[in-house]
Amino acid sequence: MNEELATCTTEITRLGQPLDIDVRNVTFMDSSVLSVIARLSQRLTGPLRVIRPSDSVRFLLELTHLADVVEILDEDPSA
Repeated sequence: MNEELATCTTEITRLGQPLDIDVRNVTFMDSSVLSVIARLSQRLTGPLRVIRPSDSVRFLLELTHLADVVEILDEDPSA
């Protein structure tokens, strides 16, 4: 999983496009995922948006101050 995530992160960064991360079904995030989100938020030229985080994911984003550097959306913008 970490190798796949690293490959995707490299490709996303190379493209430099905005990124939406849909986490509506995520109930747990470990530090490696939080680290990837932090790195992406620094490297992307476009916005990074986290869509519909659960209370536990939102808590982690706030606790790590990632909520200060990503946009948190309570609704899916494509819906």
